[in-house]
Amino acid sequence: EYLGDFETDYPYHNGVIQKSAFNQMFLSSIDRADRYGDKTFLIFFVADNYQEIAEAESVEAADEAFRKLSSYIIKLRRQSDILGQTGRNEYCLMLQRPVHDQEPMEATNRFHDTLQMFEDIKSPGGMSINIRIKLIAIPTGDKMAERLFEASSKAA
Repeated sequence: EYLGDFETDYPYHNGVIQKSAFNQMFLSSIDRADRYGDKTFLIFFVADNYQEIAEAESVEAADEAFRKLSSYIIKLRRQSDILGQTGRNEYCLMLQRPVHDQEPMEATNRFHDTLQMFEDIKSPGGMSINIRIKLIAIPTGDKMAERLFEASSKAA
């Protein structure tokens, strides 16, 4: 429902498509699932403490920290995966037509394990971002996994 709310759209940046464009891809994936049985999965990346960073430093600082996360997601995704900004503190990666049934869960675990290793996913003032990763199956909306971690929590 909120994917179709375009009161706030987010500009294209660094390979991350707009919410409105992502919504069109989402609707197409539902149509393909219905017509052809194609499998699609969504991996959401949510900065749970975005507001806390914005209040402590600034909205710009929170945006900068969150954009660092997107640059790593872009590097780690498959070429065919589509990344969109679906909220001020949320990115969504669309995995279409996985090769095998375990691929979406493997991708979720890989993002969880790998993103924790990057020590610069933090605000300019040094605040770590708490990231929640959720794996959702389309068209059912079933939550298949949820992982939490604090980015940049490792000592340098």
